[in-house]
Amino acid sequence: MSQFNDDQNKMIIDSIDESYRKVLDEHHQHKLKLVNAIYEIKKHTQLIEHQLEMLLISMGLTDVTKEDTDADKKA
Repeated sequence: MSQFNDDQNKMIIDSIDESYRKVLDEHHQHKLKLVNAIYEIKKHTQLIEHQLEMLLISMGLTDVTKEDTDADKKA
């Protein structure tokens, strides 16, 4: 009887361990997806910033700074 209880307890512990490892793996996969998404956003943001700078250059507005535009808003 004692052996049966020990075996049953071991099976329960193994099942819990397997479930826990699965949850940890899923959590790790979600973290990786989040990090990749953040880097994609950063890459696209840098591309947009570069394109906006090129637009300013093409419009001949390279001498206008953010401080100038902030001062205009306050005036």
